[in-house]
Amino acid sequence: MTEKNEEKEAEGAVKEELEKQTEKEAEKEEKEELENPPEETQKAEDLISKANTAAARQEEANVELKGQLDRQERMNVEAKLGGKSAAGSKTQTKEEKEIESTKKFLEGTGFAEDLFPEK
Repeated sequence: MTEKNEEKEAEGAVKEELEKQTEKEAEKEEKEELENPPEETQKAEDLISKANTAAARQEEANVELKGQLDRQERMNVEAKLGGKSAAGSKTQTKEEKEIESTKKFLEGTGFAEDLFPEK
């Protein structure tokens, strides 16, 4: 019986040694992963970094655009209050525009006076 007990103890010792080695290898692999992340993790971190950079640029552009819009609004108000806007000015109808362009075209031919006599 002692031989069987010794064999069992030896098997148990071998199993324990294998388990210890397996645990050590797993810990070693885990440390290596933390120190040298896999390529996929590195790619994901690069993408996140690029996205953050793009978001920062977009925010800066939004601030600049808001400033430009404010400036444009002030210019429009100044134009309206300064009398430089088209409000109140006479607009030509399509017919009036056609007559005027025809007069310019026929000017100097002698037909303009016959077709469009001065009133």
